[in-house]
Amino acid sequence: YLINHGINFDPMVTASEEYNLFIRLLAKGRGLSIKNIIGAYRVSENSLTNRQISEWENERVYTLEQVQEENPGIYTRYKKDFDEAFCRSKYYRARYLMSIGEKWLANDVMRRISTKNMKYFILYLLTFII
Repeated sequence: YLINHGINFDPMVTASEEYNLFIRLLAKGRGLSIKNIIGAYRVSENSLTNRQISEWENERVYTLEQVQEENPGIYTRYKKDFDEAFCRSKYYRARYLMSIGEKWLANDVMRRISTKNMKYFILYLLTFII
C-alpha cells in the first residue's frame, strides 16, 4: 500500500514523523479507530519530539500542504477538518512560545484563532493567567 501510493517517512519531518505518515496514508483511503489499548507511549520531557517543539507548527503545516498537493481537491472536501488542523498548528506555535517565556506572543497567536472554536477561546483566556 505504501509503495503503491509512494508514501514513506518524509526525511524533511523530524519531530512528527508519525503524524506526517498517518495523515498522508489516511488521505489515500480509509482508516479504522479501535477502542482497545494495543500499545504504550512514554511521555518524556527529554524525548526527541519535545526537544523539537519549535518545529511542531512548521511540520504540521508542511504535512497539511503536502496532503493537499498529493490529493487535489481534498481541502474542498474536508475544509472544516483542514481549518481545524491549521488552527492546531497555531496552538502548537503558542505552546512553543510559552515554553520559551514569550507569553504575550503566545497570547497574540491564540487570539487569532480564539473565534474558531471554544477550546481555543478558553486556551486564549488561559494565556492571561499562566
